[in-house]
Amino acid sequence: MQTKTRAALTGMALISLLIACGGQPETDINTTQKQVVVAAEAWLAFYSDPGDFIGQGQNLFVTSANVEFDARQRGDGLQFNINRAGPGAAWTLILEPRDGQALAPGVYLQAQRFGGPANAGLDFGGNGRGCNGVTGEFLITDLQRDAAGEVRRIFVKFEQHCEGRAPALVGYLSFKAPAADGDGDGVGDAVDKCPCTAKGYPVDSKGCSKKDYALARLGRLCK
Repeated sequence: MQTKTRAALTGMALISLLIACGGQPETDINTTQKQVVVAAEAWLAFYSDPGDFIGQGQNLFVTSANVEFDARQRGDGLQFNINRAGPGAAWTLILEPRDGQALAPGVYLQAQRFGGPANAGLDFGGNGRGCNGVTGEFLITDLQRDAAGEVRRIFVKFEQHCEGRAPALVGYLSFKAPAADGDGDGVGDAVDKCPCTAKGYPVDSKGCSKKDYALARLGRLCK
């Protein structure tokens, strides 16, 4: 792997980057579903060295407040898509473990564009720019999955050198999936007192409709 031109941003360096780009760091981060999951809360920040092809020497900070983030399974890895308004204004981050392994919290050194038996995979690109070859590394500090094995939350720091060149792009991604909502009424299962509300019925803050209350009085709720 190329000698780093810039140490991974941590502590005050990360906070300075986020403030310079108009944002604030979060402490809580998350992901879901094996198909496509749109984030409930997410942000992406990166610093690009002069001469870096992907970031063009610029800083970036975007959040799910005005940009759509989604996540999906990609083999044993994960793919995150950050879609901004306007043609070509999108970013993609792909993380892959070594062959036969699963992503887990930890350090992934000597990553290349594609994961293989001896290396993890890392690929970040966007705005119509991508790398044919990558050297880099990433650190997953938080990764949580549900009982089905689907990702609920992730926080990752990554450093990428496009075509193995010295200029680096150092980035951070935080992704938090929506709360599980089995009946689709907009109230998460963790606080939903009526977890089987029929489709189309308005509910209160407890997740219960007027029909649910009537059924509960008859002892027939969720039956």
